[in-house]
Amino acid sequence: MTANAIIPSLECPQAALHPGMQGIERVAVDDERAQLLITFFRPITLPLESYLLQPSSYTLTGGHRLFPHVISAQISPPTSPPQSGSQQVLLTLDGLGDFSVYTLTINGADIDPFFSSCQLRFRLACDEQFDCRVPAQMPPPPVELPVAIDYLSKGYASFRQALLDFISARAPAWTERSEADLGIMLLELFAYTADNLSYLQDRVANEAFLMTATQRRSVAGHLQLIGYELDEGAAALAWLQFQVSAVHTLTTDFKVSNQPKTASEPLVVFEPLAQTRLDPQHNSIRLYTWDNENCCLPATALSAALADNYPNLAAGDYLLVEDDKGHRDVVRLTSTPQVVDAPFVSSPPGSPPDSKITIVQWSGTTPLHCDYCAAEVTVRGNMAVATHGETFPTPGELPDTLVAPPAGPQRLRMPLSNSPLAHLDLSTLALTAPITTDAVFSAPSSFTQRAPNNVSTLELRVNDVLWQQ
Repeated sequence: MTANAIIPSLECPQAALHPGMQGIERVAVDDERAQLLITFFRPITLPLESYLLQPSSYTLTGGHRLFPHVISAQISPPTSPPQSGSQQVLLTLDGLGDFSVYTLTINGADIDPFFSSCQLRFRLACDEQFDCRVPAQMPPPPVELPVAIDYLSKGYASFRQALLDFISARAPAWTERSEADLGIMLLELFAYTADNLSYLQDRVANEAFLMTATQRRSVAGHLQLIGYELDEGAAALAWLQFQVSAVHTLTTDFKVSNQPKTASEPLVVFEPLAQTRLDPQHNSIRLYTWDNENCCLPATALSAALADNYPNLAAGDYLLVEDDKGHRDVVRLTSTPQVVDAPFVSSPPGSPPDSKITIVQWSGTTPLHCDYCAAEVTVRGNMAVATHGETFPTPGELPDTLVAPPAGPQRLRMPLSNSPLAHLDLSTLALTAPITTDAVFSAPSSFTQRAPNNVSTLELRVNDVLWQQ
């Protein structure tokens, strides 16, 4: 077998030596003399197998730090001259190996390749991997002095004092307390870090309960555990009443805001939800009482007579009913007002001749909440519903050279330049909807088909096509 022959790496439980061939049965390691005792399967025949007594026939590979070599080989037990019949060869090395695994390989013409190598290890009597000496007896650890820990310490000052008390108990020789000292600086950094961790610990504990949670996402997560989905909330609603001197059309881009008294007070902007016609005739309207005194408009009333002719009132308009006591109600006209002559109205005598009165009606969806004395009541038109938020138009159109998205459903993400985005409640949208379509905003009864509680105010158009949420 040559030095470049392939050594088999198979493991056979019942491997057998080929007839007429030689092989290694086992190898014994003598760490004291740095020798290897090889036992072969059959007796050595000399001079035919004289190569077994040549050191160059043996190769020792492996090792991490030490790499010994074979310097001599002889028959064991030794005889002079060497004689046939022995099955053992004693190899002498130039030193011991380390704790890794070595492989001894023999090369010869009649060596069976399967039994041409054997793995071995040096220093088998040593249990420790790096030092064979008996480990020194470790002294027992010193008894730690008890330290009182205040678990109510939650701030920087209390943590700093607790660390100072700890130093006094464990290192009494350290008496330096100057802020310029390096150790005191590290101690204060530890107290600062503990203060931050304590704050975060309290925040996490608060967010873990619904009653103490302060973050919206924490509340939404708690509600999801019971199957309730928290919506985005709705913008605030306000009623606006205008006093005008001429007919004017109020558009939805009209903005109403507060007057901040300080620089820290935020500017709150409201915009009309729908276009509204403003008429100076509707600034102030009186109730018609046919010259009766102490008349009252009951809370259950769904109609009223207005003194004078108001032909520009229409179904869907809102009227404000207010008195001198501070009571206010907003009603919505459900039909076109009827303008009639006062003499033809079934009323007590004393009606003004050739005068007009306007009969208005509303429904129970916008009721009165109290009784109104006619002598103290003023009816006002020019009402507009406004919502909190400011409209920002698109600064420009997208270029026509955009690459078409791949086929299939896409999840587009388009960040807003102004935020947060306002959402409108469905009941708020119903205030400006036509009278005949109020039922459209009623939510379905099935939970699996539940409509959203609010609608986004974002309007997205692509090629003049309005995209739906």
